Amino acid sequence: GHAYYDITTKFPMFDANGEVYAVGGISVDITDRKTAEKALAAEKEQLSVTLSSIADVVITTNTIGKILLINRVAQEITGWTQEEAQRELLKRVFKLLDPKTRQPVAEPVYQVITTGKIAEVTTPHYLLLARDGSERPIEVSTAPIFDGQGQISGSVLVFRDISEKLKMIEEH
Repeated sequence: GHAYYDITTKFPMFDANGEVYAVGGISVDITDRKTAEKALAAEKEQLSVTLSSIADVVITTNTIGKILLINRVAQEITGWTQEEAQRELLKRVFKLLDPKTRQPVAEPVYQVITTGKIAEVTTPHYLLLARDGSERPIEVSTAPIFDGQGQISGSVLVFRDISEKLKMIEEH
């Protein structure tokens, strides 16, 4: 007893004299599409649960670098709530500095969105400047997100706080 969905189009069929002699119908089974929509909704739910429980900072953006979602860790680290961060440009919420020059750096996101390739990070790590002015060293990895048509619909970034790692390196 699976649910079955279809779209039916009916149309008149004319003979040589322009008289209607039959009604044609084309029926398109969209069960797969409905199932896919349900699966997608479940997947989104699953994704948000995964993202909220993950220990790294995870942010997703649309193609112009506006934030769609930031997980709990991201909210704690940056001092922005999901509500505040949503629709803000990434560079307003996540200010990245070059650890050597202390100059702001362009997020790798824009490269990902424009090229569709995983951004090559030029510096081993960045400093993340939080809302309260605190800084922490982070590693960033980014990847493009594709929609069902294979078009780039945004990017996902993962920031990892590497304070501990750097401490260990300095101690050795």
